[in-house]
Amino acid sequence: MKVTTHKEILQQSQWFILLFTLLCAISAFAWAVTQPTKYNAVVAFDVAIANRASSPEYQYGAYYDLKGAELFTQHLMSWFKSPAFVGKVYDNAGQGYTIKTVNSFTGRFQAKQYSSQQFVVLFYDFNEETAKKLADSVAKTVSDESASQVQSGDQTQFVVKAQTPVVVAGKLNQWMALGLGVVAGFFLSIFVVYVRQYIREGGKA
Repeated sequence: MKVTTHKEILQQSQWFILLFTLLCAISAFAWAVTQPTKYNAVVAFDVAIANRASSPEYQYGAYYDLKGAELFTQHLMSWFKSPAFVGKVYDNAGQGYTIKTVNSFTGRFQAKQYSSQQFVVLFYDFNEETAKKLADSVAKTVSDESASQVQSGDQTQFVVKAQTPVVVAGKLNQWMALGLGVVAGFFLSIFVVYVRQYIREGGKA
């Protein structure tokens, strides 16, 4: 197929390409406009070491203290894989829940470790008030449950402190969606034009 033939094909289909691209752009823009606002919540936790024992024979004590804090942090994060613990979060927030599958129920809350002594819990909701209640409940539930697990005799080994939860509204960028619709529609329309031309030429053969 010569270059001139390519040019002729595109010229003959220019209205189709234009209308198809416009339709894709409008569809992408309309889809972005109709999407509900998503409220992203972040709850950060700090795990502080308390009552560190000092001993001249324990020269690597600081390393093992940090290692212990890291393991305890991972232990706290693992709670969000437990349906029973996630249920407590909902209960403390005064929110009802239904467990359809274990993975979908616990998978809503994503725990990520940023350092040996800090981790965050991320989730979202389409209702701002619900997102705030759940965020406050995450902070309270982790703090309360951890307080009963860090005792060694009469001493507290770790102190878990929840930072102020942050809830931010996230909305799809409508103009970005429009731009992506234009680009996708343009290239897809050209692809359709050449497929149609290929079928026509095959039929003549």
